[in-house]
Amino acid sequence: MMPQGMPEHIWKAVVKLSDCGTSAEQVRNALAAWVKRQKNGAVALRELTEWDRKLGVWCACAVVESALKHLPAGEDRPRVAIETARSWVLGQATVEQLRKAGTDSLKARHAVKAADASKGSCPYLVAAATNVTLMAIFEQDANAALTGSDVAKYVAQALPTYRERRAGLGRLRTVIAQAILNYPVVEKSQCRTLLESTNESGMPSSASLADAK
Repeated sequence: MMPQGMPEHIWKAVVKLSDCGTSAEQVRNALAAWVKRQKNGAVALRELTEWDRKLGVWCACAVVESALKHLPAGEDRPRVAIETARSWVLGQATVEQLRKAGTDSLKARHAVKAADASKGSCPYLVAAATNVTLMAIFEQDANAALTGSDVAKYVAQALPTYRERRAGLGRLRTVIAQAILNYPVVEKSQCRTLLESTNESGMPSSASLADAK
């Protein structure tokens, strides 16, 4: 049963807070369904990141990873940035490691630009990968959320025409929704922690599903 009077955004997609029997799978399914109803991937990623930083970073990793195949062979720095950000979500990487991975990814920008002079798409992918690390590092959730939106836009911008970019932004909703379904959330018995951690507006606090271990 869906809650009434939810203040816009994501919580419309999540079951009643009072239903402590709600499973993590139900929460993931509701969030994935919410994503598919959004205007495009940039909007969905921004809202998800503002609601839950780690979930946003996790989804941003999937967004960039879906396009890394277009980078020149042997250029692994953006991929390492994504892998480091994903490890950070899982508590297996530090902020310092994120900074290093992001800096290294940014250094790849000039190299891929030279290798991709005809299309000019690869620098956007490098920027997207670098921005994923910034999403985790920023102190303010609002800044991280805006950067998450940019991640999706950069990935779409790598496509050759305006029509393809617009369609690409829409397709990223599917990528984000699938990432949510693969998010390593808590067990059913631990779901209460998330469902009870709400602020005064009824929106869940920034404590993520992964933090509720």
